[in-house]
Amino acid sequence: MNSDNVDSSIGNMIKENVAKVSASSQKEDETLSEKPPLSKKPKTCTSEVWKYFTRIGIVDGKEKAQCKGLPKYKNIGVMMLGQAGRLRSRQVDPKRVREVMSMAIIKHDLPYSFVEYRRVRELLNLLNPDVKHISRNTAMSDVWKFYLDQKDKLKKHMAKSCGRICLTSDCWTSYTTEGYICLTAHFIDES
Repeated sequence: MNSDNVDSSIGNMIKENVAKVSASSQKEDETLSEKPPLSKKPKTCTSEVWKYFTRIGIVDGKEKAQCKGLPKYKNIGVMMLGQAGRLRSRQVDPKRVREVMSMAIIKHDLPYSFVEYRRVRELLNLLNPDVKHISRNTAMSDVWKFYLDQKDKLKKHMAKSCGRICLTSDCWTSYTTEGYICLTAHFIDES
């Protein structure tokens, strides 16, 4: 026998054996994947979270659960847990946020640029990711509107008083020579 023939016949035998081995391993893999897993005892739901969820089953190859409160609220993405641990709406009224910002600026004598501070904006984003930030000019406008609203409320309240109004004034000058006047009104109302 020629050495070339021996080499080629050995090579052919090796190729045939490799093909047989790979075919048999593929068949074994297919039969293993087709076999159901060994039956296990079903897992019990011991976590506290299962008080709020119901198992649906396997959807798209993943086990799914549904929130028990979801049909009531429709969109769970806009919900959050309140202080009492109950599900509540995360919707925030932007008018109310602007009003509270105006009151904070007035109460704490903050600059109008307070609303543009980076950390204040981060806080607002944390509380409501859909928040629309305002500029210092908008804050100034909101403070002015708040002042006018309070002025109208005071006028209406004083108009309801049946008696007289006593006015007291106080004038002073600051260290920077700025002059101030304070006007105090005393009156008796229904209560």
